[in-house]
Amino acid sequence: MTHLILITARTSQTDIDRLACACAYKELMTLSGIESEAVLLGPLNGSVPTRVRVWGGDYFDETLANLFDQPDAQFVVVDDSEPDKLPKFVNVDKVIEVFDHHPGYEKYWQEKIGERSKIDKVGACATLIWEEFVRKGFADKISELNANLLYTAILSNTLYLKAHVTTERDIQALEELKTHTNLPKDWAHHYFESCEEGYLVTLKLL
Repeated sequence: MTHLILITARTSQTDIDRLACACAYKELMTLSGIESEAVLLGPLNGSVPTRVRVWGGDYFDETLANLFDQPDAQFVVVDDSEPDKLPKFVNVDKVIEVFDHHPGYEKYWQEKIGERSKIDKVGACATLIWEEFVRKGFADKISELNANLLYTAILSNTLYLKAHVTTERDIQALEELKTHTNLPKDWAHHYFESCEEGYLVTLKLL
């Protein structure tokens, strides 16, 4: 069976959106009967505070990325679409899907993989991944962990739906995901407070 590797294009850091997209899409592939692994390159940044990190997640970090340099590997890129930012072990000709909410490389990927290029102007890439769960009929199968991650990623990227990048699709995704989460009612407050605390701690260490 072909091995699918789920990655992020940028190697400098992993934010909450990339973490959520990679872990959740791996679960969707598993539900679809496709073998896959999530590989996150770069350390978790401040958008993934301690109270989120303790949830865990089904992914490999950069120290194990070399294990997936396989001749039959295919790749899915989440939350980015810049081909020149792909890690060296990724063969761009074997990228079979791209999910991103940053514009700029639509034409490149459209010509390369057609409709499997899903680059849309929404607030969070997590919205696109959730829409895939819905489209493929697995919305009710998502785990609480990955629902929590996707929900939090949308909260973060849209500043609780107040950022100018927020779309109706983000609002709908957040509402739908809410029924699959296991989070406190005031989770948005706790999340942003935790991110701020982490930022202040980092400043003190500089």
